[in-house]
Amino acid sequence: FELNTNFVTRRASLSYGKDVVAQRVPLSIKAVVSAYQSAAKAIMGRNEDGKRWIEQFYLAWQLALRKRDSSTQRANIVDCYFELVFLRQSKGFRAAPSKNGLIEYSRPQFAYDFFEFTNRNRQDYKGLYAVAHGATKSQTDSADKSFWIVEGDGPFDGRYIADVTFSEGT
Repeated sequence: FELNTNFVTRRASLSYGKDVVAQRVPLSIKAVVSAYQSAAKAIMGRNEDGKRWIEQFYLAWQLALRKRDSSTQRANIVDCYFELVFLRQSKGFRAAPSKNGLIEYSRPQFAYDFFEFTNRNRQDYKGLYAVAHGATKSQTDSADKSFWIVEGDGPFDGRYIADVTFSEGT
């Protein structure tokens, strides 16, 4: 997490990687700590099942590949994220979409889960592992083309990922 403070406005913002998770936090120790605890719980404090996640991510990857209609096995990670968000929705939501029925899955949550289940606690789907491919400079300029994945202890310990493939391996 990164804390940005503005002493003129007496406000702070909290980011996970490149994504802002708390804006306009009053500049007090209590408010900043509370915002951090809330964001940490929302991103890292969930009980996400790794096997289920990688299975859903594989399905999302396949859907993204089909929609792109490309001869390559690379799918854009943002397209995979959109498909994964849709796959996580209930059947009731798919039949009658509404804001109240939407199951939230934020970019920071996805970025955390992606690193968690493809690297730190590596999961496979039927012997296939997700492989992340770095973004080019032009892809890093847009949130529509890449994700910043935190790969270490600090908010700047990571890299932009643009595409994902699945391959056999260890």
